[in-house]
Amino acid sequence: MRRKRRGQVAWDQAEIAVLMREWHDVTERTLRTLLAKARPEIRKRTWMAVRKMAKKLGLPSGVPQGCETIKQAAERTNYSQEGLAALLKRQGVMMRRMYSTGRARKHGSAYSRRWAETEEIDAAIARELQLADTGYWARQYGIGTSNLRQILRRRGIGADLERGYKLRVAREQVEAALADYVPRKRAA
Repeated sequence: MRRKRRGQVAWDQAEIAVLMREWHDVTERTLRTLLAKARPEIRKRTWMAVRKMAKKLGLPSGVPQGCETIKQAAERTNYSQEGLAALLKRQGVMMRRMYSTGRARKHGSAYSRRWAETEEIDAAIARELQLADTGYWARQYGIGTSNLRQILRRRGIGADLERGYKLRVAREQVEAALADYVPRKRAA
């Protein structure tokens, strides 16, 4: 019969719940901190102990089936890794982290360690391709670019956009904003 080594502490239900809820959603350091907060009376668990318990619980260790790394998706879709990551962030796609094995690894791209569902990546790209900047829509509807931006901001679209960034919107958003817009008459 195997004995526990000195210092080993059995996992309790609160730690297991945190591990199952947060696995692949937070960084290794954050996960270890959350586990420590779940059970403050013991020392922080080592990363190898966390991985061992995750394996015991059947949690995935690599990229799950039906998903791909951002690096693989960028190669498949002809986007740069940085450009695709920014696109996915704009479209609200959750990029999850692939955890290290605890062994030394070659230095690779940060995007080779992040993954998302392939269908979500493809849907985000399709949504992004439906968008155009305000200059394009202004020309289409025969209105000034600045005026269109102001009209959209009044509806809360692009109000939080930092200066110098292009506002990209869908046709439906522009049409809805212009439907409410009544041009001011100039004084003669």
